[in-house]
Amino acid sequence: MTARTTRRRIAAVLGAGALSVTLWAAPAGATPDIPSTDDIEEAEQAEQSTAEQVAALEVQLAQNAAALDEANVAAAVAAEDYNVAVVERDQAEADAQAAAEAAEQADADVAEASQAVARIATAAYRNGGNLQQVGIFLSADGVEEAVDSATTFRMLGSNADEAYQRLDAAERVADVMHSRSEDALAEAEAAAAELEDASREADAAALNAENLVSDSAAERDRLIRELAALRNTTAELEAERQAGLEAQRRERENAAAAAAVGAQVETERDTDESSRSGGRTEPDPEPESEPEPTPADPGPTSEPESPQPAPEPEPEPEPEPAPEPEPEPAPEPEPEPEPEPEPEPEQPSGGGSSASAGQGAVNWAMTQVGDRYVYGANGPDEWDCSSLTRAAYNSVGIYLPRTSRDQYRATANVPIDQIRPGDLIFYSSNGTASGIYHVAIYAGDGMRVHAANPQTDVEYTSMWWSNVMPMAGRP
Repeated sequence: MTARTTRRRIAAVLGAGALSVTLWAAPAGATPDIPSTDDIEEAEQAEQSTAEQVAALEVQLAQNAAALDEANVAAAVAAEDYNVAVVERDQAEADAQAAAEAAEQADADVAEASQAVARIATAAYRNGGNLQQVGIFLSADGVEEAVDSATTFRMLGSNADEAYQRLDAAERVADVMHSRSEDALAEAEAAAAELEDASREADAAALNAENLVSDSAAERDRLIRELAALRNTTAELEAERQAGLEAQRRERENAAAAAAVGAQVETERDTDESSRSGGRTEPDPEPESEPEPTPADPGPTSEPESPQPAPEPEPEPEPEPAPEPEPEPAPEPEPEPEPEPEPEPEQPSGGGSSASAGQGAVNWAMTQVGDRYVYGANGPDEWDCSSLTRAAYNSVGIYLPRTSRDQYRATANVPIDQIRPGDLIFYSSNGTASGIYHVAIYAGDGMRVHAANPQTDVEYTSMWWSNVMPMAGRP
């Protein structure tokens, strides 16, 4: 073994020993990484801060949704005001036209009366005026001729008085008609100006709602991304979660609003089932009364005694029952017409049209689902809320006024808990008729057909009970 080899082995042994000493001694000198109290408090604060941020973002999402609802209501109110302004402008123009025609007719009456006076004045002038009265008697050949001439003169004088009175009356009427025409024209001009203002306000409200829809959508996406980051999840899952939370919130709000007006939302299916069963409490006493005939066992023993004499007279009355069926069919037709008036008692309870007319209006409105919503539109492919309801009832021969407020006044009041398909549901911003801004057609089973807004157009959807008037309208 050479010296070089020996030195290499010694160095290897020493190196291994040193390494083992180092590895053995390392744990004794290392300090454990244990979180301090400050670290724990900082982590708790960070977790609390995250939860607060999540809650704040969710509140902001809810506030944005509420702001969008308010913007849509404001746009609907402005649209209703515009429709009212259109009706008032049209009425004012019609009144102005009628007043102008009345003034023109009054002028014609004045002209006619003036011509009558002129004719009488000319006749009087030709007869020499009042001095002619003396000439009548001086030139008369006899008493009879003098009397005839005097009668003619008196008739001429009375006609003149009547003509002057007619002229005076015609002039007075003409003055009144011209004054009314001027007032009506001024009202028409004012109504036109109000219509322009209402149109600008409706346009502004509609634009605001449209902008808020887009802004709210962008803001919602941003907030959902932040929530997803805070919760360490994906934006898609967070969007689904927020959609579910929003649906639950609106469901609670809708149920509370329904209870406030006496509507049934969650229990509608229960009521349907109970109506099909015909009332479960009624059949219960029936079985109780059925076991009662058990003591009737002795009854049959007495019955055989009575039937023994009965068979003998029975053959004799057999010919008699033959005429009896003849009167029986006579009363039968009397109850037959009773089912026809059965739907009629429903009308006096709530008034208004028949159930078939209401269903016909619903059926027609369903054919318009998908048409565009445009405030102030009157069809045939674009509607607003009241023009749709008006056209639906026009299709079954029932006239309704143009605006939803006028439709509320023109229909019979029906409590919400008694509504049926075809009844009109009115929405108000202040709970009174003056605040009505929207109308929908109740379609049955908790559904409605209506022209809502530019986002949804004409749709068939579930009832929304917030802002609903406590009385529906039955045309």
